[in-house]
Amino acid sequence: EGAVVAAKEHLAAGRPLGYDMKEIVTRARQRADEEIRARLGEKTADVPALAQGERPPTIDGNLDDAVWQRVPSLSAFVPFATVDSAPEAGTQTKVAYDRENLYVAMQCAEPDMDHLSLVGSGRDSDVWLGDSVDLFFSAAVKERNPFHHVIVNPDGLCWDARQVEDSTDKSWDPEYLVATAQGAD
Repeated sequence: EGAVVAAKEHLAAGRPLGYDMKEIVTRARQRADEEIRARLGEKTADVPALAQGERPPTIDGNLDDAVWQRVPSLSAFVPFATVDSAPEAGTQTKVAYDRENLYVAMQCAEPDMDHLSLVGSGRDSDVWLGDSVDLFFSAAVKERNPFHHVIVNPDGLCWDARQVEDSTDKSWDPEYLVATAQGAD
Protein backbone atom coordinates (compact mmCIF):
# COMPACT_ATOMS: atom_id res chain seq x y z
CA GLU A 1 0.00 0.00 0.00
CA GLY A 2 2.84 2.36 0.86
CA ALA A 3 4.42 1.89 -2.59
CA VAL A 4 1.17 2.81 -4.33
CA VAL A 5 0.72 5.92 -2.15
CA ALA A 6 4.33 7.00 -2.78
CA ALA A 7 3.97 6.46 -6.53
CA LYS A 8 0.78 8.55 -6.61
CA GLU A 9 2.49 11.34 -4.68
CA HIS A 10 5.47 11.31 -7.06
CA LEU A 11 3.20 11.42 -10.11
CA ALA A 12 1.00 14.18 -8.65
CA ALA A 13 4.10 16.28 -7.96
CA GLY A 14 5.51 15.63 -11.43
CA ARG A 15 8.54 13.82 -10.00
CA PRO A 16 9.98 10.62 -11.50
CA LEU A 17 9.08 7.39 -9.71
CA GLY A 18 12.71 6.60 -9.03
CA TYR A 19 12.72 3.33 -10.97
CA ASP A 20 12.34 2.26 -14.59
CA MET A 21 9.04 0.54 -15.34
CA LYS A 22 10.28 -0.61 -18.76
CA GLU A 23 12.62 -3.19 -17.20
CA ILE A 24 9.92 -4.40 -14.79
CA VAL A 25 7.37 -4.76 -17.61
CA THR A 26 9.91 -6.56 -19.84
CA ARG A 27 10.71 -9.07 -17.08
CA ALA A 28 7.00 -9.61 -16.39
CA ARG A 29 6.33 -10.27 -20.09
CA GLN A 30 9.22 -12.74 -20.23
CA ARG A 31 7.84 -14.61 -17.21
CA ALA A 32 4.36 -14.65 -18.73
CA ASP A 33 5.72 -15.95 -22.06
CA GLU A 34 7.67 -18.67 -20.27
CA GLU A 35 4.60 -19.72 -18.29
CA ILE A 36 2.40 -19.82 -21.39
CA ARG A 37 4.96 -21.85 -23.34
CA ALA A 38 5.36 -24.25 -20.42
CA ARG A 39 1.59 -24.76 -20.21
CA LEU A 40 1.06 -25.20 -23.93
CA GLY A 41 4.27 -26.89 -24.93
CA GLU A 42 5.43 -26.53 -28.50
CA LYS A 43 3.78 -28.34 -31.34
CA THR A 44 4.90 -28.50 -34.91
CA ALA A 45 3.33 -30.03 -37.97
CA ASP A 46 4.44 -30.76 -41.49
CA VAL A 47 1.93 -29.04 -43.75
CA PRO A 48 1.64 -30.79 -47.10
CA ALA A 49 1.72 -28.94 -50.39
CA LEU A 50 -0.87 -29.66 -53.02
CA ALA A 51 0.53 -32.04 -55.59
CA GLN A 52 1.34 -30.53 -58.96
CA GLY A 53 -1.88 -30.38 -60.93
CA GLU A 54 -4.00 -31.20 -57.85
CA ARG A 55 -7.18 -29.18 -57.70
CA PRO A 56 -7.30 -26.87 -54.66
CA PRO A 57 -10.20 -27.31 -52.25
CA THR A 58 -13.40 -25.43 -52.97
CA ILE A 59 -13.98 -22.79 -50.32
CA ASP A 60 -17.55 -23.78 -49.43
CA GLY A 61 -17.46 -24.81 -45.76
CA ASN A 62 -17.51 -28.53 -46.55
CA LEU A 63 -14.62 -30.94 -46.11
CA ASP A 64 -15.53 -33.33 -48.90
CA ASP A 65 -12.84 -32.25 -51.39
CA ALA A 66 -10.16 -34.77 -52.32
CA VAL A 67 -7.49 -32.55 -50.72
CA TRP A 68 -9.16 -32.79 -47.31
CA GLN A 69 -9.57 -36.54 -47.68
CA ARG A 70 -5.81 -36.87 -48.29
CA VAL A 71 -4.42 -34.34 -45.81
CA PRO A 72 -3.99 -35.62 -42.23
CA SER A 73 -5.52 -33.77 -39.31
CA LEU A 74 -3.27 -31.75 -37.07
CA SER A 75 -2.74 -33.12 -33.59
CA ALA A 76 -5.37 -32.36 -30.99
CA PHE A 77 -5.86 -28.82 -29.82
CA VAL A 78 -4.76 -27.85 -26.34
CA PRO A 79 -6.67 -25.58 -23.96
CA PHE A 80 -5.99 -21.88 -24.15
CA ALA A 81 -3.18 -20.85 -21.80
CA THR A 82 -5.56 -19.50 -19.18
CA VAL A 83 -7.92 -22.51 -19.26
CA ASP A 84 -7.12 -25.56 -17.17
CA SER A 85 -9.58 -28.06 -18.64
CA ALA A 86 -9.60 -29.80 -22.01
CA PRO A 87 -12.12 -28.62 -24.61
CA GLU A 88 -15.53 -30.25 -24.18
CA ALA A 89 -16.00 -30.76 -27.91
CA GLY A 90 -13.27 -31.63 -30.38
CA THR A 91 -11.95 -29.61 -33.27
CA GLN A 92 -10.39 -31.20 -36.34
CA THR A 93 -8.07 -29.03 -38.40
CA LYS A 94 -6.38 -29.68 -41.72
CA VAL A 95 -3.93 -27.38 -43.48
CA ALA A 96 -2.43 -27.45 -46.98
CA TYR A 97 -0.86 -24.93 -49.32
CA ASP A 98 0.10 -24.24 -52.90
CA ARG A 99 2.27 -21.54 -54.48
CA GLU A 100 -0.40 -18.89 -53.97
CA ASN A 101 -2.51 -19.84 -50.95
CA LEU A 102 -2.71 -21.39 -47.52
CA TYR A 103 -5.81 -23.53 -47.01
CA VAL A 104 -7.22 -24.17 -43.55
CA ALA A 105 -10.21 -26.42 -42.88
CA MET A 106 -11.70 -26.74 -39.42
CA GLN A 107 -14.52 -28.91 -38.21
CA CYS A 108 -15.64 -27.81 -34.77
CA ALA A 109 -17.93 -30.19 -32.91
CA GLU A 110 -20.81 -28.51 -31.08
CA PRO A 111 -23.14 -30.81 -29.15
CA ASP A 112 -25.68 -28.02 -28.50
CA MET A 113 -26.28 -26.21 -31.80
CA ASP A 114 -29.47 -24.63 -30.43
CA HIS A 115 -27.34 -22.51 -28.11
CA LEU A 116 -24.70 -21.41 -30.61
CA SER A 117 -23.66 -17.85 -29.79
CA LEU A 118 -23.29 -15.74 -32.94
CA VAL A 119 -21.96 -12.23 -32.42
CA GLY A 120 -21.18 -9.59 -35.01
CA SER A 121 -22.73 -7.81 -37.95
CA GLY A 122 -19.81 -7.32 -40.32
CA ARG A 123 -16.08 -7.55 -40.82
CA ASP A 124 -14.01 -6.63 -37.77
CA SER A 125 -16.99 -6.69 -35.40
CA ASP A 126 -16.57 -8.39 -32.01
CA VAL A 127 -17.06 -11.97 -33.27
CA TRP A 128 -14.86 -13.37 -30.46
CA LEU A 129 -17.60 -12.57 -27.94
CA GLY A 130 -19.48 -15.59 -29.29
CA ASP A 131 -18.54 -18.97 -30.67
CA SER A 132 -15.52 -18.57 -32.92
CA VAL A 133 -12.13 -19.94 -33.88
CA ASP A 134 -8.88 -17.99 -33.73
CA LEU A 135 -6.01 -18.43 -36.16
CA PHE A 136 -2.60 -16.97 -35.43
CA PHE A 137 0.01 -16.74 -38.19
CA SER A 138 3.65 -15.85 -37.73
CA ALA A 139 6.53 -16.24 -40.16
CA ALA A 140 9.03 -16.76 -37.34
CA VAL A 141 9.24 -20.08 -35.56
CA LYS A 142 10.52 -18.95 -32.17
CA GLU A 143 9.36 -15.34 -32.00
CA ARG A 144 5.67 -14.63 -31.69
CA ASN A 145 5.84 -11.02 -32.93
CA PRO A 146 4.82 -9.80 -35.37
CA PHE A 147 1.84 -12.04 -36.02
CA HIS A 148 -1.45 -11.93 -37.84
CA HIS A 149 -4.68 -12.85 -36.11
CA VAL A 150 -7.88 -13.95 -37.83
CA ILE A 151 -11.08 -14.88 -35.97
CA VAL A 152 -14.02 -16.52 -37.75
CA ASN A 153 -17.47 -17.23 -36.33
CA PRO A 154 -19.92 -19.92 -37.51
CA ASP A 155 -21.69 -17.41 -39.77
CA GLY A 156 -18.41 -16.70 -41.58
CA LEU A 157 -17.97 -13.23 -40.11
CA CYS A 158 -14.31 -12.33 -39.62
CA TRP A 159 -12.15 -10.10 -37.50
CA ASP A 160 -8.50 -9.65 -38.48
CA ALA A 161 -5.52 -7.64 -37.33
CA ARG A 162 -1.73 -7.49 -37.45
CA GLN A 163 -0.05 -7.49 -34.06
CA VAL A 164 3.40 -5.95 -33.54
CA GLU A 165 4.56 -5.97 -29.93
CA ASP A 166 1.73 -4.24 -28.03
CA SER A 167 0.19 -2.55 -31.06
CA THR A 168 -2.85 -4.02 -32.82
CA ASP A 169 -3.28 -2.78 -36.39
CA LYS A 170 -6.95 -3.42 -37.20
CA SER A 171 -6.56 -1.69 -40.57
CA TRP A 172 -4.89 -4.89 -41.86
CA ASP A 173 -7.61 -6.24 -44.15
CA PRO A 174 -6.12 -8.98 -46.31
CA GLU A 175 -8.03 -10.65 -49.09
CA TYR A 176 -9.07 -14.15 -48.15
CA LEU A 177 -12.06 -16.39 -48.67
CA VAL A 178 -14.04 -17.85 -45.79
CA ALA A 179 -16.98 -20.20 -45.97
CA THR A 180 -18.78 -21.97 -43.17
CA ALA A 181 -21.39 -24.69 -42.97
CA GLN A 182 -23.42 -25.69 -39.95
CA GLY A 183 -24.51 -29.26 -39.42
CA ALA A 184 -26.46 -31.09 -36.75
CA ASP A 185 -23.52 -31.22 -34.38
